[in-house]
Amino acid sequence: MTLGLAFLLAFSTFWLDYAVKLPNLHPVSKGHTVDFIVNGLNATAYGTDGLPQSTLSAQNMIHYPDDDSVWLTLPDFKQIEKNKPTMIITAERGKLLNNTRQIYFMKQVQLEALYKDPQKNWKANTDFLHIDPNKNYADTNKPVRIEGQGIIITAGGMNINTRTRIAHLLSHVQVTYH
Repeated sequence: MTLGLAFLLAFSTFWLDYAVKLPNLHPVSKGHTVDFIVNGLNATAYGTDGLPQSTLSAQNMIHYPDDDSVWLTLPDFKQIEKNKPTMIITAERGKLLNNTRQIYFMKQVQLEALYKDPQKNWKANTDFLHIDPNKNYADTNKPVRIEGQGIIITAGGMNINTRTRIAHLLSHVQVTYH
């Protein structure tokens, strides 16, 4: 009897320690329960040619079955296309709505384009980025700062056609050449 009580106490202590260390990604409403957690996520999507098209890594991934959402801690997404720059998106948090394939990156979001010619590389920083892969569309309504070779652009937000990679800056646009 004492051994069983000791085991129960030890297990309870371990579980409480584990539960306290789980990432608090967002407020949890009643009925919003986790069905699985993945630590150290690394996933690669391959094209019909057998080459990688995109990769996704994250420190943690938490799935909620009631709304089929996935929350990511420190997501790192790379899109690789032939004859186009490699696009990299990193953030503190991410959310994927599987039923609509909508992707949200939040807090310290960085979007980076890496060309074969490094002088063409650029990066954009914002606090929020929404991607709709069904419509080849990305947008943010938060301030954005874009830096490239000899240029800095700031704006109140932007829309991007992810197929053509053309961005429309929304408001308060300022350009600095140096």
